[in-house]
Order: sequence, then C-alpha cells, then structure tokens
Amino acid sequence: MPRHQHLPALAHRASRASAVARSERARQRAAALAPIVAELRAAGATSLPALAAGLTRAGIPAPRGLVWSHVAVLRMLKLIPSQVIEM
Repeated sequence: MPRHQHLPALAHRASRASAVARSERARQRAAALAPIVAELRAAGATSLPALAAGLTRAGIPAPRGLVWSHVAVLRMLKLIPSQVIEM
C-alpha cells in the first residue's frame, strides 16, 4: 500500500491528539482561575457579563484575546468541578 494512503488516518490521529491536549490545557487553566472567579463572586459579580468584566479588569487574557466575553466565562465555568465553585 502506498504511503499516501495512510495520510488520512495519520491526520485523524494527529487531530484527535491535538484536541485532547487543548482540552486538558483548558481544564488546567479553568482550575487555576477558579479562585479568582470565587473572589469576583464574593465581591458581587454574579452574572456572566460581570464575571467577564472582572476577569478583563484583572488583566487576565481571555482564551482567544484580551477581553473576556460571557460565552468564554460560561465555557470556562463548565470545566471547573462544581464542588470547587458554585454558580
């Protein structure tokens, strides 16, 4: 079998490995941000937009830029175990 016929399978495995690595980095980052989110909540930031604004004001870069959106906060909160932080 020619080598080029194996390329789709290789590409699929590489893509899957990359997705697993990105997911793990996102979980680790969410866990690291959990105490900051807890502090923001204790200070009165209870909505997703308020948490996004607090993270942005704190100078913490969002996953895809400098400014946090409520959607990015929601996705991050979904990665934090519920016993670590209550929504």
